[in-house]
Amino acid sequence: MNVSDIWTPYPISQASWPSYLNRYFDEARKPSFIARDIWCLSRTDSGLEPDQCKQELYNHLCACESSLSECFNPATQPAPHLLLLRMRHHTLVINLCCNRFGVHPLLSEHDERTPRQTKGFSAVEIAVSLARAIAVVSQQLRVEYRLEHAHQFAM
Repeated sequence: MNVSDIWTPYPISQASWPSYLNRYFDEARKPSFIARDIWCLSRTDSGLEPDQCKQELYNHLCACESSLSECFNPATQPAPHLLLLRMRHHTLVINLCCNRFGVHPLLSEHDERTPRQTKGFSAVEIAVSLARAIAVVSQQLRVEYRLEHAHQFAM
């Protein structure tokens, strides 16, 4: 591993971690495209069923997050930018779950397309669960890296 592949916290001079910047860049593009699609869904009348579009975006986000390699797992104590990417995934899913643009929340309990029993969860449960996950990662950033703030576009 060469020196440019190492992330060292500055100015606190703690231990160094692999940065995985190439992998981070590749993975960070995916939620950016999904965020663009969410924005387009909220701004245009595409003629498509909004709930169906939200479900497809949700499925795509879940697939992207599940395909993240082990280096993005918060339990492995990765560099902070890798944690922020996970937070960004969570934030996008929360935005999809909430009724932010005049359509039914994703996976609402009143959604008759797929019964609640087969889904096993609701939009509110997803949003609350991911908000808790964000809080855990935020705490990890504070404790391990002394980071109090993250740029809004990082999430």
